[in-house]
Parts: sequence; C-alpha cells; structure tokens
Amino acid sequence: MNDPRLLDIELFQHFADEHVRFCDTDALGHVNVGVYSSYFAAGRAIFDTMLASDDYILPIARIAMDLRAEIKYPNKIVVGSLLLRTGRSSFLVGQGLWIRGKPMATAEVTHVLVDRKNGRSTPLPEPFLHKLRSLGPVCAQG
Repeated sequence: MNDPRLLDIELFQHFADEHVRFCDTDALGHVNVGVYSSYFAAGRAIFDTMLASDDYILPIARIAMDLRAEIKYPNKIVVGSLLLRTGRSSFLVGQGLWIRGKPMATAEVTHVLVDRKNGRSTPLPEPFLHKLRSLGPVCAQG
C-alpha cells in the first residue's frame, strides 16, 4: 500500500492537469488500468525536465499504484507529484490523482540514477541532490 500522506493534496507542490479521453476507457466506461501510468507520467514531467542531463538517465525501477476509485469519461484529473525520499542512487516520487478534490489513485515511483557512459547505477551527486530538493521538501530522508 502507498504512503497514506499521498491522499492529502495539500502536501503537494507540483501539479499537472489531465483530461480523461474516451479512448482511455474500457467497455464498462472505466479508465483502463494501463492508462493510469500515463497520467502519472505526465505528472512527473517536471522532475524529468528539471533533472535532465547528458551525463545520466533516470529509468524507473519500480512503480506501485493503488487505484482507490473508478475514473470515468469525461473528467478532468489533477496529478500531484512530490519527492518522498532520497537514497544512495535512487529517489522516490509520490503521486496522487484527484477529481474535484477526491483522491482517485496514488503511486510511488522509484527512479535510479544511471550513468550514460557505463549504463550502471551511480550515487546521487550533491549538485543533482540540490536540484532534486529544489523541487520541494523531502517528506523523509532515506
């Protein structure tokens, strides 16, 4: 289960607006489970943009989603993202999806810092950590 703090929209500082498209739904009119990942990815775009570098890449090592309520078409979704924790060579982003203030889904996404030259994980250097922390307060240090 994801961190219960991810249900509190007040903790988040970075948001993206998404719209449920008709093609996002299944035969029952619910958003297909695979589409949730694309909503969360759109919400993480600020992290990807701010942290981009020619020296490293940030692949996802793990994503855990909790679907809390059905999402149907049409709807406007607010996607929030925050930094939950930093590790030696990884960091954890927490995310939430809300419709009209109601939490619909949460996710925890672990990114690993990988050196482009050798393709291996590498410790988070201080300049990277500084940029990462500038995206908002860390809820817990790992």
